[in-house]
Amino acid sequence: MTRPGGITGTLLTSLWLVMILLAGCRTPEAASFSQVHRGMTQDEVLELLGPPSSRWSAPPPQPDQPPLDWTQRWHYGDTLSTTASAAMGPDIAPDGVWVVAFDDKGKVVEYRPPIPANDRFPMERPPK
Repeated sequence: MTRPGGITGTLLTSLWLVMILLAGCRTPEAASFSQVHRGMTQDEVLELLGPPSSRWSAPPPQPDQPPLDWTQRWHYGDTLSTTASAAMGPDIAPDGVWVVAFDDKGKVVEYRPPIPANDRFPMERPPK
């Protein structure tokens, strides 16, 4: 048996890789996420929602800023854009992802679903 070569082989390999990446980017069902509550442990969240698409640690405290309530934040449903946004401002979770934040004891202190695009702060003012 021979392997497909050339363009066909490249396309098949690319399709296979995309399928694997999409399978790894599964976001939790809204019904599962609605079961998250303050005080849950990281293990309980993992059991309920599965592994996050990214994990973020709180940035070091700044002398002129109040301390953050969380030490670790998990995102579900990241895209390249939301990952880049989180890297630029690690203290603020991107709007387009599910978020679960944990305190220094590994307990949930904050959580939210993605914020719909029509509820986000507009970047520009509409013309009058």
